[in-house]
Amino acid sequence: MSKSPQRMLAVFLGLLVAGNLWSQTSSGLKPIQLRAGETSHVQITLSPRDLSLVNLSGDRMVTPGEYQLSLGGGQPTATSAVVSGKFTIEGEQKLPE
Repeated sequence: MSKSPQRMLAVFLGLLVAGNLWSQTSSGLKPIQLRAGETSHVQITLSPRDLSLVNLSGDRMVTPGEYQLSLGGGQPTATSAVVSGKFTIEGEQKLPE
């Protein structure tokens, strides 16, 4: 049996404001190997820096709010195949420079 081609799993993280995606960043790529129709479990680790934004004062902060994490073959759009989930952060934290 031949080895399946390697694909890159794109990871995107966005902050939702009033239910709309306000800010979205790429949190990286992860190589995976899948055959057509095959599924797999993947583990993604996000650091506080991945979850942070720079505020108007120039401070890098993890801010409270609802976030959306999307995984797929590319940037999430209405026509792309992605898996998305939402989570909420309560409280805030200033990160070191």
